[in-house]
Amino acid sequence: SDGTGGGGLSISEGSGMIWGNQITGNAASGSSGDGGGVLLYTDADVLFDANIVEGNVAINMGGGVRAQSNAATISNNIFARNDPSGLNLSYACTGAVINNTFAENVNLGLEVVSGEQEVTATIINNLIFGSGSFGVRVNDHAAFSAFTNNLLYVSGTADYSGMDDPTGTDGNISADPLFELPEAGWYCLQEGSPAIDAGADASSYGVTEDYYGTGRALGAGYDIGACESF
Repeated sequence: SDGTGGGGLSISEGSGMIWGNQITGNAASGSSGDGGGVLLYTDADVLFDANIVEGNVAINMGGGVRAQSNAATISNNIFARNDPSGLNLSYACTGAVINNTFAENVNLGLEVVSGEQEVTATIINNLIFGSGSFGVRVNDHAAFSAFTNNLLYVSGTADYSGMDDPTGTDGNISADPLFELPEAGWYCLQEGSPAIDAGADASSYGVTEDYYGTGRALGAGYDIGACESF
């Protein structure tokens, strides 16, 4: 895909739901190629839920998904091995990013950047694992209405760039999530994972099921990440 991007899918107007898809192996090329898998470029509400976004490439921002939607809810997705990042929030996005798993994206798990328009995001119950450079990167125009109960465990330079490290506050932790078989793309949690029951109740955001459609919470609390542990 050339131009503004959206290698697999581009939404430029209207509201709707993108649910239960496998979005893999797409590319957004060209001088302004954004959103290797998906480009959400609309002012309307969009729900992006329970998708696998894997192995997509963007020449610019958002290898997996770039969201420029003013009110996108991005929940219960698995973002894996995208280049350069799993998810990019930009421009005037006021998105809620809840209970996603980001695994082994090339440079970044989650990126929140903008020019003069401020991005205000809600980031809750996300699991970010194994990114090449940073788990989360923000710039000066990024702000969070909430950043709570996230687990970051990366192998690159640092967990966070452009913001103070919140580990140990507001339920944010840094520990090996103990996936079942990450080398095979199986990102369910082993028994004893620190992500189990460590999430916040996200029912007020409409997140009451996991990636598989299993009701949350199964235990004492929500698990962090896309998949509830049985």
